[in-house]
Amino acid sequence: MAWLTGFWAYLGQQQQQTTRTLHVLLIFLVLNQFLLSNFMHVKRGAFVGSSFEMLASWLHCVEGSVMAVVILGFVTVQFRQRGWRYYYPYLAGDLQPFYADLRQLKSKQLPNVQPGGVAAVVQGLGLAAILAVVLSGLVWFALWLGGIDWPWLRELHQDLTGVLIAYIVGHGGMGLLHYQLSRID
Repeated sequence: MAWLTGFWAYLGQQQQQTTRTLHVLLIFLVLNQFLLSNFMHVKRGAFVGSSFEMLASWLHCVEGSVMAVVILGFVTVQFRQRGWRYYYPYLAGDLQPFYADLRQLKSKQLPNVQPGGVAAVVQGLGLAAILAVVLSGLVWFALWLGGIDWPWLRELHQDLTGVLIAYIVGHGGMGLLHYQLSRID
């Protein structure tokens, strides 16, 4: 428990309270969505399976819709606090901080978080990934409710979810490693 309290305090040094709270809420929602998706069974025009599976399917869709609002709030807060160039400096042709971080990593040192650096760019990729997952899920669900079932769109949503899960494992793992190494210094 002390480790978790220390990690929460560490996040407080790195993030404002609103960002930290939304971050933790999103972690919970994404993991819950991933778990619920394992119990979904969809056929053209209907959720099928046991009562539990149908409940899990509807919960996944309803929670996904709520999650879309949380994610839009999270992205809005991030862009207001830091601006889009913080996460996507390459769109403005600014790669110097990114390359500086790569040089530091090559010399086996963890770079500090900086606008346009490796950590910021990775966070930007995560924002894009989670938006892509939510958008694809919302579009599929809206079309499905309207009687249009495009299996390729559902599969795209599932594939993007796989990318997001890989991102979460990598991003979360690096965050935990960064925290652990900061405790050693």
